Amino acid sequence: MELVKIIITDSLEYIELIKNRFSLEKKQNLNNTDLYEWIRNTEEWTEKIVLLKTWIQTSDISDTMDYVFDNYIVNKIINIWLSNSLNNIDLKSGDIVIPNAFIDSELDSDALFLDNSVWNNYDLNNFWLILNWICLSKADLFNNYEKNIDFTLNNWIDIYDNVAFSILSKANEKSMLENCLVIKWVIDHTDSYEKDTIINNSLNILELIL
Repeated sequence: MELVKIIITDSLEYIELIKNRFSLEKKQNLNNTDLYEWIRNTEEWTEKIVLLKTWIQTSDISDTMDYVFDNYIVNKIINIWLSNSLNNIDLKSGDIVIPNAFIDSELDSDALFLDNSVWNNYDLNNFWLILNWICLSKADLFNNYEKNIDFTLNNWIDIYDNVAFSILSKANEKSMLENCLVIKWVIDHTDSYEKDTIINNSLNILELIL
């Protein structure tokens, strides 16, 4: 098995852009999920990049992560896609957030923390990049915002998504949490032009991290 970096998204739009940006080739279909690979050669090393899509259901994420750990020696796991802000006045639509604390809305599990939010030095202003913050994950939260508002305010939640906590939980089971990174861009009714700009900006950050 090869040492690899795993990119996980729950967006077909991101799949297409990442696939084209890095010239990834489709290898197989995993539980209705396309899996792409790319061998990157540098002067110092050779590594494999694996891109796959997971659905928002916890069972699908679990199956995807089990496949990853069964078939690869994982060096890094990156989850990239959108999030929503919870009325945090310091966040605006289009911001790219790298959160470092993650909880689920039922508090069935302990909070998860990423010590190493980034592995390099970045010009934060150049990429609209904001480090840290707290991310809440729950599959149906996007449809139940009003029901969850008291919970999010009481727990100082900054952004919410639907997959990050489940991905990190599986990584934590394998003692791989320190190898994980989550990239989220804040969306709030952006128009198509802004959306394309934001997505490409987050891909620039992804390229730097890789």
